[in-house]
Amino acid sequence: MSELMIPLVELATKLLIYLGGAAVIGGLFIAVLTKGQLSLVTSIRWFVLLGACIGLFAVGINFFAQVGSFAESGWEGMVDNTYIAMLWDSSIGQSVGLRAGAFGLALVLIVLAWFRPIDERFPRSLTTAFFVVAALLLAASFNLIGHSTELPVLIRLLLSVHVLIALLWMGSLFPLWKACRTMDVSSLQALMHRFGVIASGLVGLLILCGGVVAYHLLGSVMELVTTPYGLMLLVKVAFVALILGFAAWHRFRLVPELVAENGVARLQRSIVWEGVVGLVILVVTVLLTTVVGPESMNA
Repeated sequence: MSELMIPLVELATKLLIYLGGAAVIGGLFIAVLTKGQLSLVTSIRWFVLLGACIGLFAVGINFFAQVGSFAESGWEGMVDNTYIAMLWDSSIGQSVGLRAGAFGLALVLIVLAWFRPIDERFPRSLTTAFFVVAALLLAASFNLIGHSTELPVLIRLLLSVHVLIALLWMGSLFPLWKACRTMDVSSLQALMHRFGVIASGLVGLLILCGGVVAYHLLGSVMELVTTPYGLMLLVKVAFVALILGFAAWHRFRLVPELVAENGVARLQRSIVWEGVVGLVILVVTVLLTTVVGPESMNA
């Protein structure tokens, strides 16, 4: 039973790391874009706190699950000192340290914000600095694990940018959903407009980076339909196309119509569905990077 459960724990905690990272990066990003919205800022504070706690927990459990997978001796192998030392001294241990640092920084920011006046709960300059450092630490961590360690430096950089944009986007959805409940229509429109302008540029970068990395890993278009990795990648691309459709629908239709009757409610419901699609994308990504992997193309 443990031979099956340990890989499942590894998969589940990897998904939680993505979710925690999304909450921290996306939450801080919306905090930077938001000004003078005390209720929203308070919600973002708790959102980032939850994401950081989930992330730290998942990073720790994921490390010991990987130890158990290497030891191949059941649950006892997860606390095997020999394998713990071996993995801690490897790139896996380095990635754990970087991710723990990113989530730890988010907790430090929350603690600092806790003792500030409510109207200065997230000072923009401090939040921006923590956002940048946490993003860089997470980006570096994704270059140290899995098949990415064998990629050229440029491709690894593009992969990191791709992952960070995806996490920022997914993590922004809850604060934007919350904004629909706490902000007046004019302020909500202004926030959604700022987010939409920035997101438009990020979408292009997301597609460019993802496309270059996918082409490098696949080698040819035929691999998309003839290998397990390619087919799983097509599933991800389909859901990414769907979520891009949501983004376009929001920017060009729902946001301009916020002043209409039920306009805010329509946007809020749409953000929920976008979040569902985003969660599916993260699940597929975990499977793509853990269960399938580019090595399946040579099987």
